[in-house]
Amino acid sequence: MAEAAEIPVRPHSTIYSLADANQALIDLKDDAINGTGVLVV
Repeated sequence: MAEAAEIPVRPHSTIYSLADANQALIDLKDDAINGTGVLVV
C-alpha cells in the first residue's frame, strides 16, 4: 500500500452532454476516449 501512495495517479475524463451521447458512443467504439467517458444528464 505504501508503494501505491507514491505513484502519481492523474485521472483523465472526457465529459459529454446528453445531447452529445451519440458522439460519446462513437468515441467509445473507436477507442478515442482517454480515461473515463462521463455522460452528464
